[in-house]
Amino acid sequence: MAMSADELIARVPLTADRLRGGFSYWDAQVDDYALARVVVASAISEGANVREETRVVSLRHKENDWVVLTASGEEQRFDFVVNAVGPWMNVLLAENRIHSRYILSLVRGSHLVLRNRVADVGMLLQSLSDRRVFFVLPWKGTTLVGTTEVMHRTSLENVQATGEEIDYLIARFNRYLREPITYDDVASTFAGVRPLVGRALNPSAIGREYRLERRGNLLNIFGGKMTTFRSMAEKVAMRVDNYFGHVRTARPARFVGVNRGLVD
Repeated sequence: MAMSADELIARVPLTADRLRGGFSYWDAQVDDYALARVVVASAISEGANVREETRVVSLRHKENDWVVLTASGEEQRFDFVVNAVGPWMNVLLAENRIHSRYILSLVRGSHLVLRNRVADVGMLLQSLSDRRVFFVLPWKGTTLVGTTEVMHRTSLENVQATGEEIDYLIARFNRYLREPITYDDVASTFAGVRPLVGRALNPSAIGREYRLERRGNLLNIFGGKMTTFRSMAEKVAMRVDNYFGHVRTARPARFVGVNRGLVD
């Protein structure tokens, strides 16, 4: 729905400077950690054996199986492996000399968590310098500001917002909002890495689509994101079925924990 500048200012604390108008739309908000916990709990309820904090050191093809070695020194053999290690894919494949036609670019996105709640509705705004969009969202009684998009070239054990990214988000927030913020208004920061398929000088130019690559009884998943994880999981299941030569009848997904406060 189109809105005039006056209508926008009445609803959100935007500055009137050069504001011509905007629009409103509905979207969804999710707690990613809670969603992941629900998916894991649902898998366990269906009979999956889940082992958290168990780092895979190597994948080795032996006879017709794959041998998985963990950091504790334990080895297990599997007749099929779905490799969904996310941003660690390049390293795992290279260290185990597994060839692939795909390669990931790791793009970091950082966020600010402010001390105060700025508005009761979210705002999607555009950075004038690089034409990227960023958001200012109500989040658990506070405000979430994000996100950046820069190539991540350091260790995946050290993913955090840099000073430059914090300055970037503060400057863009202050361009649009009536009450500017400083470092003192930032309660905390966090960052994540997007595993994007392909290469480009501009991170925004890299596509967000995932790729599935099956090599015998090894299926590698490149990319993927929260909004498509359900459809991706269905395609993965189909690839596994095709390998074993039979197709199962899909049924509606059953999620546990939804009514226990894990997901609203």
